[in-house]
Amino acid sequence: MERIYGIDLGTTNSCIAFADDDTNAEVVNNFEGKQVTPSVVFFESPTEVVVGETAENDADESRMVFAVKRHIGKNDGFSFPFNGRNLKPEEISAYILKKVIQGAEDAQDEKVQRLVITHPAYFGVREKKATRNAALILGFRKEDVFLIPEPVAAAYSYGIRKRENVGKTVLVYDLGGGTFDATLIKIEEEKISVICTGGNPQLGGLDWDERILEYGIAEYTRRTGVEEAAVFDEYNSRKELLDRARTVKHTLTTRPHARFKIHEELIDISLDQFNEMTSDLCERTIVLAEQMIEDAKQKLGEDYKDFDEILLVGGATRMKQIKENVESRFPGVKVSFYEPDLAVAKGAALYGYSLNVSQKPELLREEEFIDIENVTPKAFGMLTYYPKTDSDGNEDGFEQDIEIIIEKHTALPASRTTGFKTIKDDQMGIGCIFCETDANPFQGMRVQKELGIYIDRLELSFGKAVPKGTPIEVTVTMDKQGLLQFTARDPASGNEQSLKFNAGMTDEEILEARDALSNVHVG
Repeated sequence: MERIYGIDLGTTNSCIAFADDDTNAEVVNNFEGKQVTPSVVFFESPTEVVVGETAENDADESRMVFAVKRHIGKNDGFSFPFNGRNLKPEEISAYILKKVIQGAEDAQDEKVQRLVITHPAYFGVREKKATRNAALILGFRKEDVFLIPEPVAAAYSYGIRKRENVGKTVLVYDLGGGTFDATLIKIEEEKISVICTGGNPQLGGLDWDERILEYGIAEYTRRTGVEEAAVFDEYNSRKELLDRARTVKHTLTTRPHARFKIHEELIDISLDQFNEMTSDLCERTIVLAEQMIEDAKQKLGEDYKDFDEILLVGGATRMKQIKENVESRFPGVKVSFYEPDLAVAKGAALYGYSLNVSQKPELLREEEFIDIENVTPKAFGMLTYYPKTDSDGNEDGFEQDIEIIIEKHTALPASRTTGFKTIKDDQMGIGCIFCETDANPFQGMRVQKELGIYIDRLELSFGKAVPKGTPIEVTVTMDKQGLLQFTARDPASGNEQSLKFNAGMTDEEILEARDALSNVHVG
């Protein structure tokens, strides 16, 4: 049976695993003999790109990209110039994927042809599509790339390894290098159901590193009188000092003191100082978890039950303050660590095995296939016009809001239809502008357009001029992986127009990126 490999494509580290049965997954070591590969890309020459530990140790920061996951699908203008092209975040992520896949192919002596790639639970449709595009750039087919949220993968591995977990509701607290997710999950006999999810894709262990770096620089400039800009030179690049800050953080997980070296200065940092300078970051994760729990209570109402256990996942959860604060805020609830660096990749691999089994009836045993029921991390709707009234109650033009079609935390797959009407006479068609939002209203409710993010546009022609008030039906459909399709329909004529979510790289751009990457050696 052809394996489906699981990949944790992380902000600071990435990992690949496989499973040959429904209870055990094996992480594949990279060429350097390590289980995790730093998600760092160094563009050494026009024909040579280095990924991982060797890239991380290079001092030339101008040719290095790290933490690219924080930019993927964000449309924030980030790119990196290489070989006459401006590489998008998904193109750079493709180099990381290629590195870990090459290691697996070499170690297992087989071609990796199918993948389950994990992503933060709070990723929107742009980020998820860009993550999948990174694999398509390597030549994988769309139907051979599956996406699942990171905390779901961790719970999948944790849940199916211990049958006594069936029936539990688990809060997965997932603090990685660059992202944070809080997800409430129900472990059932034949599936793992996501109840609610929340988080911040721009909050992670890197932010703790930055605080150490800020403190060290401030203390160094106070001692020496050197201006901050002069701290960084060819021997002490910002990336190098940030790596030293991370080492300080790691040291403080086992010792009460650590030293941060900047040039010849040794700056002492105690665990108490570290906890104090980062307490607000820890508090933000707790507040996000509490907000997610409130969403779950609103969603389930009287059916809501307190969770049985808190599962700490992600390398950054090793910091002592995390477990201490979680235990303090959720007293009486069992708090467990579960392979912080490896659980996500292992869960993805185990889900890949189950996908294989589900597609081969002759292999299917009821206890082997545990499905995943995911939810939408955001709400989705359409930008619509509403009459604006003056102080006397008379119509005075129009204002725009987002009308929600699919609510936040809706179980997937999902399809919802909402009716609209034209706002003026003689319209020949409409332009449907679709948005996603972090707001949590019910279907049919409005959200201020400023709270939404544009994701795509669909055009529907009526074929003739129609009067004001002509009805229109708009449907938003989201599949199990959280990928979207939109449909607009004119009930009178039967005219209908559909499109899949098209934002991000086009098929032509993916092929161009694939050709460019094929001419570069990745080591």
